Amino acid sequence: MSEYVEKETTKAIVCDSLELYTSEYDILCDAIDNIPPADVVPVVYSEWMENENFDDGFWTCSACGFVSEADAAPYLYRYCPHCGAKMQAEG
Repeated sequence: MSEYVEKETTKAIVCDSLELYTSEYDILCDAIDNIPPADVVPVVYSEWMENENFDDGFWTCSACGFVSEADAAPYLYRYCPHCGAKMQAEG
């Protein structure tokens, strides 16, 4: 599994861990800055909530308000099919 780190945090750890001349530190910082960025997005967490505006069997995503007609939405969808939020709890 890939891991993603903040460049500024990496630079701070390098600075605190090693004794470097300024020129060496600058070279390391330039190398870290030149690492290509990963194509990642923050994880949005949500949960299925029973929708009280409808009869039984309708569930709402707490992140975007998407209404699912599936009776078993909390058991079928680990992610909201509308916004992609990761469901952390059953309705």
